[in-house]
Amino acid sequence: MKIVVNHVVMPSVVIAGTAGVSRAVTGYVDNLAGNATSDFFRKYLPMNVDHLAPYPDFIAFTFVMVLSALLAVGVKESSYLNSILTGLNLITIVTVVIAGSLHVDPSNWSIKREDIPSDISNVGVGGFAPFGFRGIIQGAATSFFGYVGFDIIATTSEEAKNPRRNIPLSIMISLFIVFLTYFSMAAVLTMMVPYYSLVSPMDNYDFKHTPLRVTYSTCFTCRIKKPRILRRLMLLG
Repeated sequence: MKIVVNHVVMPSVVIAGTAGVSRAVTGYVDNLAGNATSDFFRKYLPMNVDHLAPYPDFIAFTFVMVLSALLAVGVKESSYLNSILTGLNLITIVTVVIAGSLHVDPSNWSIKREDIPSDISNVGVGGFAPFGFRGIIQGAATSFFGYVGFDIIATTSEEAKNPRRNIPLSIMISLFIVFLTYFSMAAVLTMMVPYYSLVSPMDNYDFKHTPLRVTYSTCFTCRIKKPRILRRLMLLG
């Protein structure tokens, strides 16, 4: 069982994470281009194969190759770019939280079902948890991807000066920061405007560049830990 986990499950998780995140890049780029890329590939390079994408994802492939080239240059150099993008992400979150906190209305957490416009569908039952326990679980499953990047800290234990102390401390601090950002953003946004108005087209999204920064940071963590995991598997035999 240990062999299966070490040699099959762990590499598969890393590869699937990289593939999933890089696939998201295609969605963001295609959205910014007004679906021009997807329309082009669907028309000229359709695959029409069950259980596969409708067309070859060259954007995701290019993104992974470029990121791999950056990592090949050196972890220290590529970490600078990742640190800059992560800093920009945090600045964006802090800006939204601070600016939004000036316009919060706690009554948005207690909206009654009859007060919701009738032309809006799929709004739940209103109140603090409009979609009930199931909605909470679905939201938790979505935000789970914000927590998975901490495992990169564990893969760098051999490079830490005091891993027995620094690794657990770094993981706890990282998880707390992720929780704080998710909680603060969710609280401020749902008190700024009614929750049912947050489901809007990406065309009205004012931070279209933010998902690309987040995606790069996520894919970076997936790629940087893969060589360490493979090296450890080779040492274990």
